[in-house]
Formats: sequence, structure tokens, C-alpha cells
Amino acid sequence: MLTDFGGVLTSSIFEAFATYSASVSGDPQLFGTLFRSDPAAGALLVEHECGRIDQADFERGIAELLKPRGVELPAPGSSTRSRPC
Repeated sequence: MLTDFGGVLTSSIFEAFATYSASVSGDPQLFGTLFRSDPAAGALLVEHECGRIDQADFERGIAELLKPRGVELPAPGSSTRSRPC
């Protein structure tokens, strides 16, 4: 079993969300705020982290939640990075 505690083995999830959020919306806090304040976004994150939904489903769900906030995300799969976790 491999366990990662707060970015010891991988980059910080909080930094990654802030960087990606800034790149797609101009607001590095948007994703963090969304995950903390929107139960549907929080549920998507939990489902993805637990492996019950894949990356594309996670991205589609987040994209739908961001549309009303004026943010159009690229197509699912476009946030995938070439380096592994």
C-alpha cells in the first residue's frame, strides 16, 4: 500500500487546484471556494478520490458547476498532466 501525506510524494493538491483554477478562470481561489461551498463539487471530489468516478467524469461534473460562474473548461482530459501522481 502506498500512502501520500499532504504532498510528500506528490505535489500539493491545494497548489495544483490553485494553479489550474488561475489558468482557466484567472482566480486561483475559485476551485477551492467551489469545493468548500458547493456540496455537489465536494461530492465529485470525494467520488473521484475514492475511485468511484474517473477523471473524465470528474472534469465533466466540475465543468457543469463552473458554467454558471462564467467559466468554460476545456474538454474532459485536457487537464491531465504527463507526469504521474
